[in-house]
Amino acid sequence: MSTPKTNFIEASYIKMKDAILNIDSSIIEDIYALSFYYDCVEDDDRHPIIYISYNTNKNYEENIAKASSASEAKWNFAFWLQDTIAEIGGEDKLLAIWFNNTPYFYSEKENKKAEDDDDLFEELLEKGGMFTHEFFEEIILLINRLFNEKIIETKFGKNIPVLMHELEIFDTPIDRTVRSNPKGLVDEFLKWAIRS
Repeated sequence: MSTPKTNFIEASYIKMKDAILNIDSSIIEDIYALSFYYDCVEDDDRHPIIYISYNTNKNYEENIAKASSASEAKWNFAFWLQDTIAEIGGEDKLLAIWFNNTPYFYSEKENKKAEDDDDLFEELLEKGGMFTHEFFEEIILLINRLFNEKIIETKFGKNIPVLMHELEIFDTPIDRTVRSNPKGLVDEFLKWAIRS
């Protein structure tokens, strides 16, 4: 049975899968990792967005001299190509419908009112955080599905890491990255991230 949530999830999976399968074959051998970079449109928790991109060995090698170490050039998103191949969420209509049908829903009117109401601001902040958490749980399951259905292995000839990037490196995106990938696949990334 389809629901607002499953409609968003299925449409997002098709977007992810198509974006990966449509990467230009001429650069496939040079790509060593994919990025699922998280942000919110205009810092609004109602519009979480994932930008899907990748990095190449060529770009990594060109950035070693600019970074503090070869590992930083390889794993720090600041040194990556950042060429978005797909966006998941944001101002997507299916995401809005899902959000509107959750216990976390709040209106634009409430959002504006919260600017002058500290209690309401805290309440909406908590609701937004809970929706972001649920959004991420689904994104992690979708990445797991990409691995389980061998989309990544088929495209690249092997599994490559999928990193859940944010602006900073901290425990939450590291944990999401670990949960998104098959065991051991992100060990090299973890060695760098945990030291950072």
